[in-house]
Parts: sequence; structure tokens; C-alpha cells
Amino acid sequence: MSVIIQAIEKIENILNGIEGIIRTEANENRNFMADLNRDQLLRGEKSDGSEMPNYVKDSKQPQAPGKIVLFETGDFHQGIKPILNEKKYLFDGDDDKTDLMIHNYGAKIFGLTDESKKELREKLTPGVKERIRKIL
Repeated sequence: MSVIIQAIEKIENILNGIEGIIRTEANENRNFMADLNRDQLLRGEKSDGSEMPNYVKDSKQPQAPGKIVLFETGDFHQGIKPILNEKKYLFDGDDDKTDLMIHNYGAKIFGLTDESKKELREKLTPGVKERIRKIL
């Protein structure tokens, strides 16, 4: 009987701590999260799946056909940072141009598309499972 009670207690510990386990794993993979956001921008995608507008002839990169990718010097992309709180994650930037980019292209330049969220889950799952195994 005590084995069953111990097993139940371990399961309760996992259920009570699962958000913390996931948050810890996500925090250790913040760079990966930022890279997912950067990759989206390089494809000309916003977090809601909509596309960035096309470059126009008088833009700073008229030789670059296709979608605006917000990459000229790389500073804006390098400034992309995930912010993790108790229940979710957000993205922001620490580059001087962040407010201007949000003004021009909207806040959806930050965040993850459904496909990127799937990639993130695939990346985090092994670590979460390992942390749970250690508790068991």
C-alpha cells in the first residue's frame, strides 16, 4: 500500500510542478526561441502568420526583392528577446529601433507562428520528460 501512496505523491508533485518544469526548460532555451522569431522575420512572416509587406524601390534595400525582413545591420534581430512569466512567454526587443519597427509593422513582428510553436514544443519535450523522470 505504501508503494501506491508514494507513487500517487510523486504524480501529485509532477502535476503541481509541471508549469515550473516547462518554464525552467523554456528559460534554458530562450536563445532557440529568439532564433525561431528571427527565422520567421527572415522569411517575411509575422507571428500571426501574416506576411510582411514587400520592399519598394525607394526603400533602403531596393535590390532586395520580396518581403521586408527587418534586417539591415542585424542589430534589430539580435535585440529580439523572449520574456518568460508565470503562464506564458512574450517577445520584445532591446534595439533602439524596436519602437519604430512596432509602429511601422505592428507588434506581431514579435512572437511565434503556429509552426514555430510546434518546433518549440518538439525542442522542449525531451527536456521536460527528463525532468519528470528525475522526479519519479
